[in-house]
Amino acid sequence: MKYRTTRKNVLSWYECFQVGYCDLQDLLSFEAPRYYTCGVYGWNADVYTFGDNAIVTGYRPFGRKTDSKLVRAYNDLARTIFHEYRYTWEEKEDLLNLLIDEFLETLTA
Repeated sequence: MKYRTTRKNVLSWYECFQVGYCDLQDLLSFEAPRYYTCGVYGWNADVYTFGDNAIVTGYRPFGRKTDSKLVRAYNDLARTIFHEYRYTWEEKEDLLNLLIDEFLETLTA
């Protein structure tokens, strides 16, 4: 279940990284958003939290801009893991969690 919140609250709670809509759909396939934001035009973004960091993805994301090439590279890696038949479901989840950690370390460095 995700909770409605405001952009101001999320920015005060987490270090946020903005990602376009569906740009990390394979990397975040085992994750559920913790929050969402909306405005006069409807839904704005989902907020995925990882410790002190948050990935904000949607139509109107906010936070520090991320390099689109980096985002595409990590999502492509996640896609190859997610669609690999030799891994079990649990192994895929573990590998994608490691990839998320590596992605966030790259962003915060």
